[in-house]
This record gives sequence, C-alpha cells and structure tokens, in this order.
Amino acid sequence: MTEAEQRLAEVRQSIAEILREGQRIRKADRELQRADLASLRQLEDQYAQQVAAETAAKNRGRNRISYLSI
Repeated sequence: MTEAEQRLAEVRQSIAEILREGQRIRKADRELQRADLASLRQLEDQYAQQVAAETAAKNRGRNRISYLSI
C-alpha cells in the first residue's frame, strides 16, 4: 500500500466516524470536535487523484518502438 493509498484510507475512516458518531462528542465535562467534514472531503478528492495518478503511472509501462524495413 502506497502512502497516498494509506492516507486515503485514513481520511475515509475519519469521514465514516464523523457520519456515524457526529462532528462533536460530549462526555461529562469534556468535548471533542473533529475535523471539518468539508475539508476531509477535499482531502479525500486530493488523495484519490494521487492514487489514480500513481496507478496510471504504474500501468503505463515502457514505450517500445519497432522499426520495419521495407
């Protein structure tokens, strides 16, 4: 797993936690506010583009030129 794939997975996990548990969590006298959902969506798009670019570069391979004689 590349670094971009790992970060994409972490961002998606954070988004899932926010959707499941909410943006703010309060327990007794403590409060936790998670990252903004909009900024996480932007990060998700950015990392998805990086993963796509890495995958495309990996699948491109080497250019081969054939010379034909007539």
